[in-house]
Amino acid sequence: TDEAPFHLRAAELTTADAIVTDAQGRPVVTRNRYGDGAVIVLLPEYAVQDEQFEARDVRGVRQQYRPLLRFVPHLLEHLAAGVAPVEVRCRPEDRQDLSWHVARTGDGWVVTMYNFSCAREEIVPVRQGTASVHATYPYREIPFQIVCRTPVQDVLERYEDRDVNWTLVNDRAVISETMHGGEIRVYELQPEPIELPPRTRNVNHALNAPVTASSALANYPPELAVDGRIDNDAFWWSDTDAERHYVFDMPQWLQVDLEQTRTIDQLFVRFHTWQDESLDTRLRVYKFIVEASEDGEVWETIIDESRNEDPAEPEGLRRWFDPLPARYVRLTVQRNSAFAGAQVVELEVLGPETEQYRPARRSIVPDWEVQYPPAVRAIPPERITWLMELQPAQLSPGWLPPGKTWTEMNGPVKLVTDSSGQGRDYEHSIYGESVFDATWHLDGRYQTFVAAAGLGTAKPDASVEFIVYVDGEERFNSGVYRIGRPVLPVVVDVTGADELRLVTTDAGDGIINDYAWWGEARVIAQ
Repeated sequence: TDEAPFHLRAAELTTADAIVTDAQGRPVVTRNRYGDGAVIVLLPEYAVQDEQFEARDVRGVRQQYRPLLRFVPHLLEHLAAGVAPVEVRCRPEDRQDLSWHVARTGDGWVVTMYNFSCAREEIVPVRQGTASVHATYPYREIPFQIVCRTPVQDVLERYEDRDVNWTLVNDRAVISETMHGGEIRVYELQPEPIELPPRTRNVNHALNAPVTASSALANYPPELAVDGRIDNDAFWWSDTDAERHYVFDMPQWLQVDLEQTRTIDQLFVRFHTWQDESLDTRLRVYKFIVEASEDGEVWETIIDESRNEDPAEPEGLRRWFDPLPARYVRLTVQRNSAFAGAQVVELEVLGPETEQYRPARRSIVPDWEVQYPPAVRAIPPERITWLMELQPAQLSPGWLPPGKTWTEMNGPVKLVTDSSGQGRDYEHSIYGESVFDATWHLDGRYQTFVAAAGLGTAKPDASVEFIVYVDGEERFNSGVYRIGRPVLPVVVDVTGADELRLVTTDAGDGIINDYAWWGEARVIAQ
């Protein structure tokens, strides 16, 4: 009754049935059996409305058009439900915002999803202490499912090269995810494992290159700005007073030696941002310039953002300029509106030279969720002995809170991996605050030592090393471990061993905030 006027072709039914009729009972959509299937016929002319509308296309040219009848999309969706090899499901109220198309690729399928909604969640004011900070105001997430009725072994989201939340239900692959307004997703479903093909990118000449800085805060050396990690918790931080710390005189500079003269034409810089910025004064606006030199003496300004008023974005900033030869590149930060010195997460210097690389597939498992190898994920409880239940033969604990013993500190702990403070609780954990050293007698009764090594603090200046010795031989070394790295799976063969020794060092920079833990530390019987 609410359908727009349309021209209906008259039809007299003999073997066909009417599955949709108009107000006068005349057939609008018919179905006629044909072999094991059916033929569906839409009798409205072209299935469009009678009334014409005028609109401009993307070029601004006026065009006349007639919309589809309102019932047609619903009818097509209903006819395909349970029949099509790939089906997309969503809530009725979200149907107007979601759009998709399905295409064949090899022996599998590609499903491209679009969310046209601009709806946001309710604003939730957030305060930290006395500071007024940005409230979370994200785009509203819309849930959906993709069901595939053909064989599927692997699913990949192509837009971000990441794993997908999917499972097999009655031999059907079911993807269950959400997407917010403005997002595009490209899902590939294949009956065989999906391999990411090699790709081409511009060479980053600054990667792990020699670097110097005007100053640096302890635990925030300039090397962190050229290590290739886009990690907001690991960055170069200037500090002009090594004795008192946190003296943030400006300007401050960071200089990279490309080790030979190279042609460069673009630069990427990501400054440190804070997820809870003040509404008024804490937005981080960086004013800076970038200079290049062939000899380190004569400099040419290639980027001038000395009048920038745009806040730093977590995605970073990329700038192009005319190609020129250079061996040295210097970033000078003139002002940080947060009055916290120069804070550079990553600096890349690139030119026309390219290289081939194979992209890594991104996991959807959060970094704080340890990824044990399959061999130790399903060990029967009767084979597990928690290390905290065994008395160490030798113990040298690290720093302990006043009034606490090392035994009292052992137990459940929440391990975190970034400044958000989000994490997972790990039971039966060994407290390993640096500097920690403990030895247990195994007497040849166990096969494997397993633990989740991580930090119980989100403090960015925490830095430790986790080391495992078996009968005096080093079997595991984490290297310097900081916030920003995932919780580490520690799996060490101790078959026939008499002695297990765990060590946590302070990574050579003192024990401040080194709240290290050996989560779920256990030995597995043979």
